[in-house]
Amino acid sequence: MGRNQREGVREEVKQVPKQEGLKHRDSRFELLRIAAMLMIVLGHFATQSGIFSELRGASYHAFYYFISLGPRIGVDLFVMIGAWFLSDSDFRARRLMDLYLRLFLYCVPITILGKLFLPDVGAEALVRGILPFSGSPLWFVSCYIMLLMAGPLLNYALSFRLLTERLILTGLVLICLIPTFTLRNDYFFLGEEIWFMLLYLLTGYLKRSLRGDYPGERTWEGRFLSRLIIRRAGIAYLLSAACYLSLFFFGLFVSYVLLPAFPALSAGLKDGLNLAFYFVNMNMLPAFLCALFLFEGVLGSRVRYSRFINFLGRKTFTVYILHQIPALLPSIWLLLFRTRSWGASPFSPFFTALIPAALFAAAIVLDLVYAEPLLSVLARSGFYRRAERWMQSFFGKPDERSAS
Repeated sequence: MGRNQREGVREEVKQVPKQEGLKHRDSRFELLRIAAMLMIVLGHFATQSGIFSELRGASYHAFYYFISLGPRIGVDLFVMIGAWFLSDSDFRARRLMDLYLRLFLYCVPITILGKLFLPDVGAEALVRGILPFSGSPLWFVSCYIMLLMAGPLLNYALSFRLLTERLILTGLVLICLIPTFTLRNDYFFLGEEIWFMLLYLLTGYLKRSLRGDYPGERTWEGRFLSRLIIRRAGIAYLLSAACYLSLFFFGLFVSYVLLPAFPALSAGLKDGLNLAFYFVNMNMLPAFLCALFLFEGVLGSRVRYSRFINFLGRKTFTVYILHQIPALLPSIWLLLFRTRSWGASPFSPFFTALIPAALFAAAIVLDLVYAEPLLSVLARSGFYRRAERWMQSFFGKPDERSAS
């Protein structure tokens, strides 16, 4: 990479604004956020709807297996996008509170309605919907809220280059390399929250390295990590595609050749995971590299500012909530989208493509007429303001809004 090109990338990184309003959003990241949500929604549909039992023909099985690999890669991308901006900003209690309130405003009413009108809403789904912190399938929100709380500490660590490099390398070995090669997806007895923190540190380190915030002679740790930084967008995209395709073809080989011949190969995997899906978990080396290279490709790309893209990017969190509320699973696929009526159709990929479009449309309407007005009212309440001031003083520096 030439010197002028390096300076261009560095200058672009320096110009990324810290504001998060719609007018200041970078359309590159919003487009990537939308793509990540498409991967998550389509992958969840493929694995949760029972579509595989309806398909006719190997080509349709291959198509749905292809899109089923995306959800955990999409999660890695979401964390990297958030970390890119959070690693340069102070803690804001309002961000965390709005995140959980939005989750609560959607989960609780829909869960109650689901209990009243759907036949298969049990006690577990009811509890998970009313208390959305209680885990799967909305585990991502809980982990992300914990990441926001840990943000000030992680940002402090990022100010020390050697400490950051050693934390990243240690985490990659323990949480990524060892589980990848030992077929034990247990995050080395840690959890998804630690993996999110590792991605946060790596993304913040990447941003500071591109911006030139770490002057002086590089350590061997820094030289090693620099090998993960791909500054040419085209090469980064090709590497990301190669990782995804390798996961796809390996999964086909395992499903149609290896496991039929040696079914005992999946017996030792934690939680009964299928070997064909094992390496797409978000901390597995191939999935991690796929997400990292795609993210770096976006960093090296130019996308014209688009209000429409930025607007859709803001709806991705609502889309995530709507399609993963416990009370709606699997009814959202079987009853609302009526998978069984068209699963065996030759046009099933076309109908599948309409699902994320329908979810985005629902998110736009519901946010406009329900969530946004209610959040605006709640934000002006005395309880909200007191909770915001307390949380801001506990986790970070009080901002002007909280102090007022």
